[in-house]
Amino acid sequence: MKKIISTICFIMLLLGFNGCSDDKFGELYPDPPKTPVVSVEKLMTGVFELGNLYTMPWYWRYFTYETSQMGRYAQTLGWINNPAMYESNENYNNDRWTQFYKMLIQMRLQEDTYDKLPEAVKPDYEVFMVLTKIFMYDHLQQIVDAFGDAPYKEAGYLGITQDIQSSKPAFDKAEDLYAMMLEDLKKFNTYLAETAQSSLTTKMLAKKRLYQWR
Repeated sequence: MKKIISTICFIMLLLGFNGCSDDKFGELYPDPPKTPVVSVEKLMTGVFELGNLYTMPWYWRYFTYETSQMGRYAQTLGWINNPAMYESNENYNNDRWTQFYKMLIQMRLQEDTYDKLPEAVKPDYEVFMVLTKIFMYDHLQQIVDAFGDAPYKEAGYLGITQDIQSSKPAFDKAEDLYAMMLEDLKKFNTYLAETAQSSLTTKMLAKKRLYQWR
């Protein structure tokens, strides 16, 4: 009987020890998808990752979307004449459109996070905003080239404002978007050429691996 009681006590003690270990493990290694903390530099990485599919030379980008969708119009693809030869695959177009706005939503969160930083530390994180917007503009010009007018200036804010009434942004004219991009890119070029980055910023940038070949 004493042996049975001792065994039960040992098992309970072991379970209690494991429970404490699990709690400690959870504190040290939080689940990334469930973390409540976001930061400007990590949100930049999130934008880059979301745009990865239409940035790097993946099969989907070249042969599924760009070649089959635009190759015929650009005369870079041969095809057999038929009544539907210029019809687009709406599923591919929708994927491209949707992926861009996922990126934009992530960037809006990054902007909001940056805006809430104390003024004294903003200079350390400004470069991450600049790099994100340069990357976004590369994708925005692709969207404008493919679709024409598109929502941008008022788009992507629902997750921040929680205001459904204002979550239906107007379409910006293609020429206005190009004018905005050219003006901003000129400013970004000057910033990157003339602004010395702090040691903290340099250290954070050195840790970034924005893309990996899969």
